[in-house]
Amino acid sequence: SHLVGQGIPVGVVSTSDKWQRDRYRLIPDAGRYEDLAGFGRWNHAAGRHVIAWWGLWSVDGAPREWCICDRDGNPLSVDPDNAEYRQVVADDVARLLSPSGYDLDGFFLDFTARQAPRPGDGPAPKAGIELLHSYIALVHGAAKAAKPGAMIMTHCPHPYFADVTDVLRLNDWALQIRRAH
Repeated sequence: SHLVGQGIPVGVVSTSDKWQRDRYRLIPDAGRYEDLAGFGRWNHAAGRHVIAWWGLWSVDGAPREWCICDRDGNPLSVDPDNAEYRQVVADDVARLLSPSGYDLDGFFLDFTARQAPRPGDGPAPKAGIELLHSYIALVHGAAKAAKPGAMIMTHCPHPYFADVTDVLRLNDWALQIRRAH
């Protein structure tokens, strides 16, 4: 409302980091977003879209059996190829985007410029860029099933991700550029 009050046009609004109760899930933290559906309706009434920020790979609150672990058994990341986790993600995405749920409009998937963590022991069915693509494809597919016009924003500029990325975000502001004087 502050930006709009200053005459700054806003077309897409994103939730903030840690809007979720646990970062690996898409369940709102009522302490941060008391009425996420109402927030969405208020923005929709003004012609704005609302997307949810989601930092992929987080183990914050995730059951160990849904994680990729190091050799000592310490969780490194959620495993987007774990069947139980995949179902939870699909259900969470559907609830967040469907008109009968929170009716949001898509996701800003953060940390997608990071390479997926490697498991500590044994061969993994997928790793690196393949596991990243699998994770984004899971979210993209569930989002489009819930709301065909849903927007998925990533940091994946490689053409390999064209089938799962609708909007590309470059974080050039995060890099320090040193100029020779």
